[in-house]
Amino acid sequence: MRMMLSHKPPQILGDRETGPTVTTGNWTPAAQSMTTADESFFTTADFILPATIDLPHTPAQIWDALTDDRLGAWMSIIDRARWTDPPPRSQGARRTIRLMRAITINEEFHIWQDHRRIGFRALEIHPRIAQAWAEQAELDPLPDGGTRMTYTVAINAPMLRRVPRFLKRPAAALSRRALQGIVTVLPDPAR
Repeated sequence: MRMMLSHKPPQILGDRETGPTVTTGNWTPAAQSMTTADESFFTTADFILPATIDLPHTPAQIWDALTDDRLGAWMSIIDRARWTDPPPRSQGARRTIRLMRAITINEEFHIWQDHRRIGFRALEIHPRIAQAWAEQAELDPLPDGGTRMTYTVAINAPMLRRVPRFLKRPAAALSRRALQGIVTVLPDPAR
């Protein structure tokens, strides 16, 4: 069955070389396009991959890198990113990203707690590789002024139900390595 959209999805403007172009739009997927993921999805999904890293930067500095237009500059798996809502952004904001030059995800930020926690759920994925997808970042201040960032990816997809448990550890290591890329866009740590 082919998925029907109520409107054509927004075109992704900008990429790693040119940077994102922010435009406004009212694109909305048809109601049947994805299973809606709420906060409980991070404990009930078929595949849940948390990764934690400690950074010498403040939660505010990390928050800025997570919510501005630099995502494609530090997360190597993302080659295009575009917000569909202009700043300032908050809960309900939408963004379109492209992974590995092949997978486009239209996201809605359903968790937005400034400098503490942010999360999005997929409204649409092309090609349709999952029934539901959500990600969240939790920022916990450390006593030394740094931040512990826990980033969790949660996905419902038949192919991931059969992933052997022993592969989760290497997958988490790859995820931690990708998250370390955030330091390339962060200022020198404030101490």
